[in-house]
Amino acid sequence: MTQMLIGSILSNIPGFILLIIIIRQARKEIVPRKTLFLLILAGAVLIVPITGLQTVIGLGNTIPFIGEHPLLSEIFMTVLRLAFVEELCKFVATKWITWKGNYFTNTYQGMLFPAIVGLLFGIVESTAYVALSLATFPDDIWITVLMRMIIGAPAHGAYGILIGKYYGKAKLATHQDNQVLKRKYFWLALLIPTAIHGAYDWLVSSQIFKMGDTSIMMIIVICLDVLVVIYAYILLYREKNKKQTWG
Repeated sequence: MTQMLIGSILSNIPGFILLIIIIRQARKEIVPRKTLFLLILAGAVLIVPITGLQTVIGLGNTIPFIGEHPLLSEIFMTVLRLAFVEELCKFVATKWITWKGNYFTNTYQGMLFPAIVGLLFGIVESTAYVALSLATFPDDIWITVLMRMIIGAPAHGAYGILIGKYYGKAKLATHQDNQVLKRKYFWLALLIPTAIHGAYDWLVSSQIFKMGDTSIMMIIVICLDVLVVIYAYILLYREKNKKQTWG
C-alpha cells in the first residue's frame, strides 16, 4: 500500500504542477470555477467510457481480416483502439463543457480547456498503471513510475493542447461564420493528436517494427515523444502572447 501511494504521487508530480499552472492561467482568463470543475471532473471520469470503448473495439481484432494481418492488427489496436478513442473522448468532453460558454472568447482558452481534461485523464491513467505494475511486475514499479512522470500526464496534457490549437481556431471560424473552416479545424483537432499519439503507441509496442537493439529504439521513441510534449507546451506559451480574440 505504501509503495502504491508513493509511486502514484511521484508519477504524477509533473502532471499536478502543470495542472496548477494551467488552471491559474484559465482563472486569469476569467474562466468560471464551475467550468474548471467540470473539466477536471470530466478528465477524471473519462477513464470509464474510454476503457469501455477500448474493450469493445478491441474485439475487432478477432475479425479474421484484421487479426490475420499483423500490421493491420497492430495499427487497429494502437492507433484506433487506444489513441483515437482517448483523443475523441477528450475532444467531445471539452466541446460539451465549453463550446457554448460566453466566457470562451479567444484561441488561448481553446488550448487551455482540453489541456486540463488531458492532464486529469493522464493522472488517473498513471495511477492505474502504477497499481497494475505493482500487481503484475512489482520489481519494475519504479521504472513504471519514472516512465509515467515523463510520458504520463504531461503527454496527455500535450495532446490536449494540440486538440486545443485547432479547437480554438474552430471557435474563431464560427464567429467568422465560416462553417467549412470550422469543420476543417474540428477534424484537425481530432486527427493531429491521434496521429502523434497513435504513432507513439504503435512504435513502443510493435512487434513488427522492432529491429536491432530494442532498448535503444525504445529510448529514441520516448525522446521523440518528449520533444513533442515540450513543443506542445511551447505552443501554449506562444498562444498566450498572440491569441486571437472574438469576444
